[in-house]
Amino acid sequence: MSFNRKSGAITSLIYGDREIIADGKGPVFNAFRQYTDNDRNPLGDWENHDFWYKAGLHRLKRELKDFKVNKISPQVVRLVANITCTGNNNVGFEHYCTYTIFGNGCINLDNRFEPFGELPILPKIGMVMTVDGTYENFIWYGRGPHENYPDRKVSADVGIYRSTVCGQYVPYVRPQDNGNKEDVRWAALTDESGAGLLAVAEDVLSVTALHFTALDLTATHTHQLTPRRDITLCLDYRQNGLGNSSCGPPVLEKYALRPEPGRFSFSIRPYIPKMGKIEIVARRSLPSR
Repeated sequence: MSFNRKSGAITSLIYGDREIIADGKGPVFNAFRQYTDNDRNPLGDWENHDFWYKAGLHRLKRELKDFKVNKISPQVVRLVANITCTGNNNVGFEHYCTYTIFGNGCINLDNRFEPFGELPILPKIGMVMTVDGTYENFIWYGRGPHENYPDRKVSADVGIYRSTVCGQYVPYVRPQDNGNKEDVRWAALTDESGAGLLAVAEDVLSVTALHFTALDLTATHTHQLTPRRDITLCLDYRQNGLGNSSCGPPVLEKYALRPEPGRFSFSIRPYIPKMGKIEIVARRSLPSR
């Protein structure tokens, strides 16, 4: 495992003899999803429909302000990173991420964020990372099996679901954000042998795993998209609701993601089948700190 001391992010994560994190793109703070048809008019004002791009949420500039490493015990190391994520017009987020790294390969990420500037309703808040495309099998304990969002989840029961990353893509005629899963307790990406990466929420997360980045989904029609080999995995604190702005009222206030300080935590863990059933392994507590 390695970190970039200039960015404060994980650049390589190897479990066994396989590199899980691809292209040096470990988890980083993210506050953008591609527009859905309903996101285009959340304030009832069609003249202001590109407000997430205008705020620069799609290309946050990340500047590492502080990076500290502490050895807690022979088997535990803690890294604390303070990163300023800035969009346009002096808006953005202060992100504080504490990585607790255990000798067995588990990594706990405790995230705290503080918005600054005049930000609009936010599309989402969370972490995004790139996982090697070998880990195509997608398993999650949360709402499913179809895509669901904060205000579109009554029909999606909580359960353990098994699918593929390819199977998460929803081919809307006009490409847009898709495939989200709400109230996820844990999720895993595994290869053909059943080995891979397990992400376990402290509470619950919104999770998306696709062969597209958010910016890939700017195409006009689905047939113009080319899936990437690797996987974009989003582990989110919250998603903004969808509302009905494509033809009706905007998102209800109780589902709106306002720019307010918050905290969320999850762990990334190695998994191989000989450890036991994945649903049992996911319930195990992290080692003592």
